[in-house]
Amino acid sequence: MTAWSWLRPGVHRRLDHDGLNPLTLPFMKVMPTYTLTGLPADQSTYHEDFLAGQVGGWINHPAVHTVQFRYGAGRVIMTTFSLAEQIAKQPIATAMLHDLVDHLASERCQPTLRANW
Repeated sequence: MTAWSWLRPGVHRRLDHDGLNPLTLPFMKVMPTYTLTGLPADQSTYHEDFLAGQVGGWINHPAVHTVQFRYGAGRVIMTTFSLAEQIAKQPIATAMLHDLVDHLASERCQPTLRANW
């Protein structure tokens, strides 16, 4: 079984480069062990809101690891990357967290997806 993990270009500006995707060994310690479920991954309207994920194996099953969405009048980014656990040990975790905060605070973060809680 193989998986192709990715980050949406332009979100992680500290890490962006031509060979970023698929994610490789530098990301090993921060890779998610969980996925975000209940998201409309099959609806292209929301694909821009999926900021990181993977396609699993020969069945091409999509999984989302980072998503942006609207919640009331605000915006939220949710991720399953192990950033909190690795922030003191892995510089890549620090860069990813700062990039997500920068993205959330920027005009580039314009989610279409809305939380329905």
